[in-house]
Amino acid sequence: MDPQETTPIVRWAEPWGANQGVSTLLLPGVTHREPMPSPKRLLERVVGGKYAIFEYIDSGSFGDVYRAHGPDGVVTVKVLRHIHVGDLEARDRFREEGRLMLGVSHPNIVPTLDAGVDETTGEPLFYLVMEHFDGVTLQHAMDLRSERLPWLFGPTALSITILVLDALAFLHEQGIVHRDVKPSNVLLALKDARGREDESATTLSGWLNEHLLQKERFLQNAVMLSDFSIARKAEADGKHAFTVVAGTPFFMAPEQFRHTSRPDPKMDVWAVTVMFYYMLTGRLPFVGETADDIRRCAESGTPPVSILEIIPKLRSIPWGNRLWEIILLGLARDPEDRPDARTMAQHLRGP
Repeated sequence: MDPQETTPIVRWAEPWGANQGVSTLLLPGVTHREPMPSPKRLLERVVGGKYAIFEYIDSGSFGDVYRAHGPDGVVTVKVLRHIHVGDLEARDRFREEGRLMLGVSHPNIVPTLDAGVDETTGEPLFYLVMEHFDGVTLQHAMDLRSERLPWLFGPTALSITILVLDALAFLHEQGIVHRDVKPSNVLLALKDARGREDESATTLSGWLNEHLLQKERFLQNAVMLSDFSIARKAEADGKHAFTVVAGTPFFMAPEQFRHTSRPDPKMDVWAVTVMFYYMLTGRLPFVGETADDIRRCAESGTPPVSILEIIPKLRSIPWGNRLWEIILLGLARDPEDRPDARTMAQHLRGP
């Protein structure tokens, strides 16, 4: 799928085997082919008068991400990318993330601590400050895992999915819809079963061996939902319908592709179900060369290949058939037929 062919302001990621950690955002009149200053230009910069940036981490569609020393220790700072500073819509989206997430507290959500605009050098620097989280993305873990098997063990995938659903249920009860749930926006902690730094975590492969391949152990605070750059309030009136299509097409519900759709919590239920299927099987349930292809596939009403066909041993496990039934509920084409996040988590936890 060529990012230049997608609808303006569509975030997307490539399928299995590609780097899903960075999506592309297309803004009208702006392309990523334009020269941009290096994000490393902010190293040693003090943002907001109290966050001293010392390490560049990564870049996403909206922001460059750094580690910084704050008044109470190391924090993560996200800065609106230079290319978007002059775009009012991008600035509003970035500010909205801060407005929505400041004060939100849940064991499976990366906390946002501060937000502001630094104008000490003339050009405004829009920033968000989050609690530092020492871990890896689920996508990174899956990519490494695929070197041995193209899926995560069922109990691991189930544990991660339930905890992400718990986080989403909390957000939805606050009236917030994430809209971009996917493996690269789920973080896994480098901690042992008592919340301490794990000696095996000195290398990522050691951590994966300890946590994903052998003991299948996850604490409640070892899985964290992150990146709320396109999160929105779930409003009941038409004034808050989408003006643009936003999300990652492989994880977008059919209704999320429509400009007239309002943010709906059931969109997140679809996305986390796609992610669960992806973790179990190593395949995406709905694919295509373009966003429109993926949309048509998702809207067709034809279910994806059953997990029971991809993983035949599930047929001999008592909950195998039930698991597939729950996945089909989460992938119901009509959002009215999908469970909410809390109910979905209850289904997966079982009786």
